[in-house]
Amino acid sequence: MITINKKNISKDEVVSFITNQIVELLEKPELKNTLTLESDLFAAGLDSVMIVNLVIQLEQGMNIFFEDEELLADHFATIEMITGTMMKKLELEVQ
Repeated sequence: MITINKKNISKDEVVSFITNQIVELLEKPELKNTLTLESDLFAAGLDSVMIVNLVIQLEQGMNIFFEDEELLADHFATIEMITGTMMKKLELEVQ
C-alpha cells in the first residue's frame, strides 16, 4: 500500500489514489483506464465488504479517519463522492 503525503496534495492525486485502490480491490486492472469520476462503482463490482476494505485503505493511506455517519454505502457510489469527502478531510487536517 502506498501512503500519500497530505501536504500539498492535489485533487488529481486523491482521485488517482482512490481509483488505484478500487481497481486493486476489484481485481480488474482494465478498469483503471475506464473508470470516470461519475462511474457507478457498484455496477463495476464494488460491494459492502469491499467498501470496508476501501475505507481501511483510504484511512491508512491518507492518515485520516471516517466518522460512523460517513460509512453509508451511498457515500461510496462514485469516485467523485469519495474524492469530495477525502478533500474535505485532507483540508481540515492540513490546516
